[in-house]
Amino acid sequence: MAELALETADQVPTSRYTFCEVSRHTLRITGSARTLVMIMHDGPRFAVTAEGFRTRQFGLFDYFRISRAVAEGLMLNWESPKKGSAPADPMVFRFESNHGPVEFVPKAVREWAVGRVAKCLGKRLHSWYKARLAETDPLCLDIQRIAFAAMFTTPQELLCERFYAQASEYILRDLKNYRAAAIALGHLPLFEPLRQRTVRQQLERSVQYEDLRRAAAAVGFELELREMYPAARERRAPDTLDLMESWQGLFSPTGEPYRSLNRTLMNLPGGIAPGILPYLKMTELERPILERSSLTVACLYGMHSASDTGRNKSVFMNASPDRIRRAMRLVAEHTRNQLSFRRTVDLKFLVGFLQDYPEEHRGNIVGLAEKAIRWHLDQAQAEADRVAAQLGGQREAAKPPIALPDDPRITLLSTVDEIVAEGRAMGNCVSSYAGSAVRGECYLLHAAKDGEDATIEVTWRGEVSQAVGPRNRLNDTARWGRRVLSRWGKTFPKDLVPPELPSGAVLPEAFDDMPF
Repeated sequence: MAELALETADQVPTSRYTFCEVSRHTLRITGSARTLVMIMHDGPRFAVTAEGFRTRQFGLFDYFRISRAVAEGLMLNWESPKKGSAPADPMVFRFESNHGPVEFVPKAVREWAVGRVAKCLGKRLHSWYKARLAETDPLCLDIQRIAFAAMFTTPQELLCERFYAQASEYILRDLKNYRAAAIALGHLPLFEPLRQRTVRQQLERSVQYEDLRRAAAAVGFELELREMYPAARERRAPDTLDLMESWQGLFSPTGEPYRSLNRTLMNLPGGIAPGILPYLKMTELERPILERSSLTVACLYGMHSASDTGRNKSVFMNASPDRIRRAMRLVAEHTRNQLSFRRTVDLKFLVGFLQDYPEEHRGNIVGLAEKAIRWHLDQAQAEADRVAAQLGGQREAAKPPIALPDDPRITLLSTVDEIVAEGRAMGNCVSSYAGSAVRGECYLLHAAKDGEDATIEVTWRGEVSQAVGPRNRLNDTARWGRRVLSRWGKTFPKDLVPPELPSGAVLPEAFDDMPF
């Protein structure tokens, strides 16, 4: 029997788990003062049930999630030992409240405890799991192996035996051989709204729509497209198997597969984030793309064009890995962010930065990066000039009611000129907050630590509402500054009077989601 590895240095284990095979495909796990957990293997899926709670289903290769679910189930009713029956549990916090003593287990402690339970159950649970895999239909194993490799999870449809029985030989063959087919199956709900966006964009960019818009404007009307929501609700959702019969077409803006798309999907490079691949539907590939970074940029361009005009399509569709790397280096130096060519989130930042440039560019992605950098600098300078002219560069911002933390790495932006310079240096629009800082509605600060910088906003109440690095990206200095200034803000006097506001103005809320 496995021992529970939660004891401290001066304790001995007092709990043990018992494994009992109720049947060939059902395992029961019990433990002292723990919830009963049942694990079942049923064809293409595993199911975990904790006594009194709903069953959770998992794919054949989701072993990590299975083990975590088992550990979480066992620990569902984890409480401190009763007084007089055992020593006090060192992982339970106790304090006195107005309603009497309160006991709770912090979330981080519970997560640690669940991880330790999963680890100590590992060998016996994994042995049973491997024995069940050996008895599974090889076709289910092959299909789910490809799906898990592509998505690190298993689409719900693959957990149902009926899917394998009703799917055509063509669908099962493609799911077995192509990761793109598994991604299509796992993201079917996303394709319909993308199709509607594609149709809407095609209508809005058509000559007929423009003629109608001008005719309506000439007589004082405005032309607008609206989705007929009642009709949309009445539409029958397409059957999963019907959609998968032509799964390549799901990635096409017209719904029909084409040569470049087919070659790309059949030879999908490794490392593609599955959640962005469906956005190929928002654009048309000009060539087969077989490199990870180039395909990621193409997908991210499609994601961006889903809500924008989709400028400079040819630049993004024909971006080579070397040029993407050079463009990213330029943008990283400009924004003072540590961008990685291998991270999808950084490639998304690059595409968004370049798409801010409002004009068409004839050239490659490196030239577009250079133009976008100049454009962002011009925009920042224009905003800085406007704010300085409106408020006066030497005008002082309001002072906090208490002294700043005794740390030279945190400084107050004390004048309009300093706030404007911060916005220019950090590549954000903090200069638009200069008026609020002058009126005392907020305090703007700069943090510098370990070679990184951050801009931080603290409300007049002492609550940190924003803390971000260059170009509004989160970094370690922003996190550190938020912690330090949150503690500082809690020492603000409790009897502060809200500052007087201009007519129609509203005080900023704490923890505002809108960045600088």
